[in-house]
Amino acid sequence: MTVVNGNGGGSSHYSTMVVTGTGSVYSCDKVFYINGTLNTVTVSDGALLRTSAGGSSYFQFYAGPINNTVLITDPGTIFTNNGWMYFSGNWGPEGGNRFIVSNGAAAYSTGPVMIQGSSVVPSSNVLMIAGSGSAFRTESYIYLGDSDIPALVITNGGSVFGLGGVLAGYANQVGAALVTGSGSLWSNTYDLTLAGQNNSITNCRATLTVRDNARLVNRSAFIAYAGVTGGACRATMVVTDGGQWDSSDSVLVGASGGRGTLIVSNAAEAAALTQVVLGNAATATGDLQVVGGTLTVTNASATGLLDVRRGSVLLGVGGLIRADNLTVTNNSSLRFNFLNESSGQIDLGSGLLKVDGADATLTVDLTRYEGAAGFRTLVTYGSMP
Repeated sequence: MTVVNGNGGGSSHYSTMVVTGTGSVYSCDKVFYINGTLNTVTVSDGALLRTSAGGSSYFQFYAGPINNTVLITDPGTIFTNNGWMYFSGNWGPEGGNRFIVSNGAAAYSTGPVMIQGSSVVPSSNVLMIAGSGSAFRTESYIYLGDSDIPALVITNGGSVFGLGGVLAGYANQVGAALVTGSGSLWSNTYDLTLAGQNNSITNCRATLTVRDNARLVNRSAFIAYAGVTGGACRATMVVTDGGQWDSSDSVLVGASGGRGTLIVSNAAEAAALTQVVLGNAATATGDLQVVGGTLTVTNASATGLLDVRRGSVLLGVGGLIRADNLTVTNNSSLRFNFLNESSGQIDLGSGLLKVDGADATLTVDLTRYEGAAGFRTLVTYGSMP
């Protein structure tokens, strides 16, 4: 069965819409919108829900919707949207709206995905991709500025593909995302930006977590892109519990302003092909913690660089930093905190460790752990000018 409608969805409460079974199609020529309270749209068992088979359209949780759910589920089930997707609340209090792709279903959007909070209160809207074979793809960027609760959740083998992501890109926004579970993937063709999109953005906060053997892929990443004195933006990137993060270019932790933190822990791995810079600009600060995880900044030309300009590095128990070159400048600090039998390690191969500047510090804590027969040791193979 095929149903064609000018505008889909609508304003109601406690309503249910079901499109199910192979060959079942609901086609909306213009706008598919949902508002009201506790409405449910389910597309399942090989059915198709599409907006605008030809021309431009969009999908939207609209005008103060509360606790509505769209569920795209089962292998062969497809949602397609020829335009933007809005999870936004610029019309007053709203929230708790969920768009879920699960159990091997697929969703596709040509335009950007906007999950923004209300101008009145954060809304806790969620785009969730759950289960092996479940996938969401956009030909544009995903923008998250909703609340501390992750607005994008990729879990249990789900996948998201797009051009890039922006978390808390505007002033006073809070953005969060979570990639978790073995086989889960967020793959970006271009860049990730956390906390601000330009130098004028202030008072924003972002958190991105990759854990439990999930994977994140991008070109470059900016952790705390913007923020000025008195209104600094902050961002935290956490890769833990076997998570994997791969950047094919550079990572700036504290880019143009604000404070960024990168944490790699508990058997997780983070890698950048060209450079990782802490505190890139004069108004920025970057902090790195590697405890029980691995950070790799290497390439075939041996030009990979961990550049500690303005901030700090804490290398803790079981941590490994593998870089072609490492520099510490300005008032930054590099601390080795080896207080356990399983010590941390920096591997520079034949590269260069350079500590330069009147206030730059290199601290090696070789405190003997309880019951030890000896002390920890700092071993260098390259040069330390």
